[in-house]
Amino acid sequence: MEKHSQYKNYRNQKLIEMKGKRTYKRKLKKQKKTQKNKITQKDKLIALLAFFGIFLTAAYLALQMLFMGD
Repeated sequence: MEKHSQYKNYRNQKLIEMKGKRTYKRKLKKQKKTQKNKITQKDKLIALLAFFGIFLTAAYLALQMLFMGD
């Protein structure tokens, strides 16, 4: 009888551990969902301004080299 109760306790403990792992995995999934990268309007505007800034700088330097002959 004692062996049976030990086995039952062991089995219950394993089930509790399994449930704990499942809930931990669920928590990780929820964290991953909340940390998705969302591109906002502000980010789009910053990227657009950076692109135009780089493009205009390159065009200015190209024209300067063309006309000034550096």
